[in-house]
Amino acid sequence: MQLSDHNLHIRNWHKQDQTQLVAAANNPKLAATLRDRFPQPYTLDHAIQFLEFCGQQHDPTHFAILNDTSVIGGIGLELGTDVERFNAELGYWLAEPFWGQGLMTRVIALFVPWAAQHFQLHRIFALPMAHNLGSIRCLEKNGFVQEGRLRESCFKNGHWYDQFLYSRLFHQV
Repeated sequence: MQLSDHNLHIRNWHKQDQTQLVAAANNPKLAATLRDRFPQPYTLDHAIQFLEFCGQQHDPTHFAILNDTSVIGGIGLELGTDVERFNAELGYWLAEPFWGQGLMTRVIALFVPWAAQHFQLHRIFALPMAHNLGSIRCLEKNGFVQEGRLRESCFKNGHWYDQFLYSRLFHQV
């Protein structure tokens, strides 16, 4: 898979991305806004394991975000099963030097319509932490609607945080 918008690209992860992945992902400020399965510190071993996982996927759901020169983040889906099989949770991250430039808004605009069509999804949702205003704005700018607030649903770094539930519907299913 390859999606592009000028100098911004989304593609499958490659084994040779490991060094750039570590450089982009190894940041406690980044990890503080993500699930615990995103390790901190982010080591070369973590990158190797993640890239092996991605390489084993029959139909990949996790992708690299690149500028013209290097990996700057990641985006992916957790596909629903059973009665939720037409739903997917959206997750994404961007290396700190690229925060606040509107890049993730552009990435979501590229990725979400493609993902909805490719995986035949009716609904894509995200669960940003309530204090992650940048992430919330990216979702809102891409047509995601706030469905609710999950009070103290997230325990991260010794603290309870609220999460918002955002979703976007697609009617091709």
